[in-house]
Amino acid sequence: MSTQVPASSSGDAATDLNNYLQNHPLGNLTIHFNWVMTREGPDNSVVHIATAMYRGTAVGQGRGVSKGAAKRVAAAAVLTAFRANGVPEP
Repeated sequence: MSTQVPASSSGDAATDLNNYLQNHPLGNLTIHFNWVMTREGPDNSVVHIATAMYRGTAVGQGRGVSKGAAKRVAAAAVLTAFRANGVPEP
């Protein structure tokens, strides 16, 4: 079921995703969402990896030079998918 949520644009995909989940017509979906953060590479050249989890399933992943950058990349992908296909059913 695809339910429309008004588009918002704070300029930060992680914030927009959080707002999308909080204001969803099915209720506040943030309780079903979390981040799993990992890193790879040496300390002087670390790459952070953010995996977006919804109801225990990976729904997006991003890589960046900081945790925030990795989250923004993953959040943009998740938000695009959720807006196009709807939030996955439980």
